[in-house]
Amino acid sequence: MSADIEKIRRSYDIQAKLYDLREIYLGRRARAVRKLEIKPGAVVMDLACGTGLNLPHLVKAVGEKGLVIGVDYSEGMLAVAHRRVEKGGWKNVRLIHEDALQMNVPYPVDAVLCAYAVCVFPEWEAVLHRAVTWIRPGGRLVVLDVRYPEGLLSVVNPFVALFGKYLSHADYSHEAWKAMKEDLKGVEVEFFACRTKYLCWGVK
Repeated sequence: MSADIEKIRRSYDIQAKLYDLREIYLGRRARAVRKLEIKPGAVVMDLACGTGLNLPHLVKAVGEKGLVIGVDYSEGMLAVAHRRVEKGGWKNVRLIHEDALQMNVPYPVDAVLCAYAVCVFPEWEAVLHRAVTWIRPGGRLVVLDVRYPEGLLSVVNPFVALFGKYLSHADYSHEAWKAMKEDLKGVEVEFFACRTKYLCWGVK
C-alpha cells in the first residue's frame, strides 16, 4: 500500500462528517447516473463512493431487484454512507472498504460510476483501466470530475492547485476521457461550469 493512499485515507476520514457541504459546488450526479444507461435489475458499482451522495440516484435507477456496490478506502466516509443507507432503508446496497487497485470483483457489473475521485487517485490511469475489467461487454464507465480552469480563468490555477493539494489531495490535471479511449469505444466528454468540470463516458 502506497504512503500517498494512506495519507489520503486519513485525510478523508477526518473530513467525512463535513464532506457533504461540498455538494453546493459539485453536483451533476443525477446526470452522471443517466449516462450509465442502466435498467432496473442492473448491478452497478459506485467507485470511491465516499459518503454515498450518488446512492439515491443509483438506487432509483437499478430498482428493487438491482444492486448497488459502493467502494471506498476511507472508513470515515463509509461510516457516513452506511448511515445514509440505513436512513434510506435501501436493502440492495452493499458498501465495501477496499483499495480499488487491490480489489477483486468476482463477477462483472453492468456499469461503473466514479464521481469526483479520479482527481484524487494517485494512480488514476491504472484505476480506470482496472475498472474497465470489472464491466461486462456493452456496459459503461462514467466519470464526473473537476479540472483546471482555462483561458482567462486560468489565473486562479495556482490557488486551485493549493486547494487541491492541501484540502482534497487532488490533482485537477487528470483528464479521464483520454485514458478511457484506450479501453472503451464511443468515448464522449462534456464540459460545464465554465469548463472547470467534466462528465465523460464510454462503452466496453
